[in-house]
Amino acid sequence: MTLTVDIAEVTEGLQADLDAVASERGRPITLDELTRMVTRHRAVRRAWQGDGEEIDRDGALDRSVRVGDVTMRSQSLAGRMMVRRLLRWNAEDPTLFDQDAFDVLRVWIYAHNREADMLGQLVDVEAAAQIVEAFAHRLTAPLVEYVDAIDVLEGARYPDPDGGDRANPDEIDTARALTKYAGGTVRHWLYEVCESFAAHVMHAVNRALRRDAAESAKAAGKLPPPEFDPKVTAMSAYDTELDRLKADG
Repeated sequence: MTLTVDIAEVTEGLQADLDAVASERGRPITLDELTRMVTRHRAVRRAWQGDGEEIDRDGALDRSVRVGDVTMRSQSLAGRMMVRRLLRWNAEDPTLFDQDAFDVLRVWIYAHNREADMLGQLVDVEAAAQIVEAFAHRLTAPLVEYVDAIDVLEGARYPDPDGGDRANPDEIDTARALTKYAGGTVRHWLYEVCESFAAHVMHAVNRALRRDAAESAKAAGKLPPPEFDPKVTAMSAYDTELDRLKADG
């Protein structure tokens, strides 16, 4: 089956690249690959048309979902670190957790992701097993309902200035950068706000830094640094995705 996109507003200026990739690889691109290319291409168009500043900020709002006796909140940067710790442990030994135990741990993290003393208990696999045993008894609804609630909390929209997949920077580096440019403390950004809010603030900081760099360069009669030019950033992201598609052939 050949994947052909014929929606003009989506493929304007893009279909030729898609055809070239398909011809070079000897097979059409997948739907996921198409989605990434369309997203990056739209970012390029936004950058050149000057409307890249229009960011939907609703995803920055903190949310909570209550299931049974457990209230879960939008993920914090510290909570995200704990989830990544679980994934690392599981990658090292896939027999450590079955799916139910892993989901119970995720629910526990979402229930305590603003509490440094609670998250600090998840120090090793033995501690994780104890948490599962103790916390599972608090779940008064079917586990699937808690997992569905996590899916709702994970649905927050993140700013994506270069049109690619949402970046996954080191949480500590993000918290330090926010402390430097937006104030507060590292602890505040790690534990006291949801990660989607932190992402939106970081995005706003990055935009402000780019604007300041461009204005300083203009005042000095110079071109802005390429890394602070949204057009260059968008085009670079698009070219990188295109090169990746060709290499995947």
